[in-house]
Amino acid sequence: AVDEEEEPNNDVTETEAVRLDAVLHTFAK
Repeated sequence: AVDEEEEPNNDVTETEAVRLDAVLHTFAK
């Protein structure tokens, strides 16, 4: 994320969200 120093967990959250989204789309097919 933009404010990595203020939100160190933001990048991890975004990555997990992207992975979950990809998994959901995979099973949706």
